[in-house]
Amino acid sequence: MLRTFVTGVIAAVALLGAACGSEVGSDESSDTTAAPATTAAPSNDFVADLDAICADARAIGDTDEEEFEGALTSLQAAADSGFVAGDADYDRAIAEIVFVLETGVGHRQDAQDQIEALDAPADAEAALDDLITLNGEGIATLDELRVAFAADDGPAISALFDEAQATEASRDAQQQALADELGAPGCAPDQD
Repeated sequence: MLRTFVTGVIAAVALLGAACGSEVGSDESSDTTAAPATTAAPSNDFVADLDAICADARAIGDTDEEEFEGALTSLQAAADSGFVAGDADYDRAIAEIVFVLETGVGHRQDAQDQIEALDAPADAEAALDDLITLNGEGIATLDELRVAFAADDGPAISALFDEAQATEASRDAQQQALADELGAPGCAPDQD
């Protein structure tokens, strides 16, 4: 079962490691949030605070990403050794992944709460709302992934990974556009 979704690991890692955006949900609004080149950036205090939240979230996300990769490696090793659900090594690896994903959801929710608490200037409110929506969708997707791993549901995990890969470019473009509009480069997607 595990081999069917290992190819999606990079997409899942990108979901977990994203600092302030990134989602695997709808990309219907990806072309509507880009700011014109002449749009003035919001006030400096707001931008500095938002950028700092994103920088902190990115650093924590990098650690979450490393832990997720390690947990996936453990699960792959257990599966390659012929272990299945009910075997201690396999169950331990699943539990580790679920814990890492739960922790990642918590970290992203903490960042989301801080962003929502910001006092945005009027000219930044719409873009900030879009960023909050994008973040919320990403958090929801990570939680779906946690639930799928907890159930050892290979098809659901594969579907989430496939969707992440299929929407990665549009979601990154949307996140970049919002970061540009807000004048907060720390909220841009990772450029790996």
